[in-house]
Amino acid sequence: MTKSPLLTYFFFLVLFPLAGYGQDDNVQILNLNRPIADQLPPLDSLISMAVSYNPTVRLNQELEGVAADRVKLEKNSWTSLIRGYYDYSSGNQSLVVTGLQSNDINNLTNGYRAGLNISLPLSELANRKTRIRLQRQELAATEYKTQEVEIEVARLVIDEYNNIITGQQLMRNQSEMVELAKSNFKIAEMDYKTGNMEGAVFIRNAEILNIAQAGYENAKKEFSIAVQKLELLVGRPLGHIIN
Repeated sequence: MTKSPLLTYFFFLVLFPLAGYGQDDNVQILNLNRPIADQLPPLDSLISMAVSYNPTVRLNQELEGVAADRVKLEKNSWTSLIRGYYDYSSGNQSLVVTGLQSNDINNLTNGYRAGLNISLPLSELANRKTRIRLQRQELAATEYKTQEVEIEVARLVIDEYNNIITGQQLMRNQSEMVELAKSNFKIAEMDYKTGNMEGAVFIRNAEILNIAQAGYENAKKEFSIAVQKLELLVGRPLGHIIN
């Protein structure tokens, strides 16, 4: 009867944490027996995926296009100062023209007329280069902002990529510790049942197994979080891109 409380403690301490043990879709999509680096696309490919998917990068790329168009518009702004004209006149204006023959008068007063009128203010000549330079600087600033975001995205991908690789190794290590703790616990359980082990020692073995299982679950959680973060960065499930 003295063993019943210990066995009850054992079932609560060891068996309860096993509920859901190893049940994680993000972990199962990867073969944990193979190096993760061999299953994922190369790091530079993952970075390219993330950069092309990132909404902030795409926004800045659109702003680059707007800034580039503004430079073009500023370069061609002088064309707005050119105005064309076209008209037709007819009639006898000989009363206002003197010293010409009648045929010459008809040539002058009858027919179509077209031409260009250019009005170029001095401010246009003085400020045009400055305005173009300002628009080019705006374009350059937008390009630098895009590069800044791309670098930040690349940094995040590198972090999560390495977190996944490290996470796999930690899970392997914790899994080995769980198996070792299980073996020790089985031996302790047999010794306890046969009276060759004190209850306190038996409980200590149960606690070691529980700690090992908790460590594995924590490593698996961190691994799963890294997988989910990388999926968010590249914009697609890793199950669609693993080798």
